[in-house]
Amino acid sequence: MSSNNGVERRTIFEFGDHVRHGGCPEWGTGVVTRVENVPVKGKPTQRLSIRFSNAGLKTLNADVADLEQVQPEAVVEEAPVDRIAGIDRIVVNTHYLAHQIEDYLSHCRVSISHEDTLLDTGGG
Repeated sequence: MSSNNGVERRTIFEFGDHVRHGGCPEWGTGVVTRVENVPVKGKPTQRLSIRFSNAGLKTLNADVADLEQVQPEAVVEEAPVDRIAGIDRIVVNTHYLAHQIEDYLSHCRVSISHEDTLLDTGGG
């Protein structure tokens, strides 16, 4: 939370946000993988599950943790891994939580195949 002339402003976190914990910089950057809105002492807050690059999965209270949103770090492509492995196309089939999955994979080179109605084909 930040304060501006006595008015508190909270940062609202969303699935896929990239964050850094100011009190634990050794954790590296993290990606929000789950957001739950929960009451704490009668006030709404967010319980966040965040996967940190150097500390794994942590569950934190957004109002207590010293979190700051950061820009995703650029991915340095050392070699075209997909070509080395012989993979030339990746398709992800979606149904439940499709928008969250699409947002999360937006930086990847994948195709999205969405099923509004389940076809029971296992994505095939």
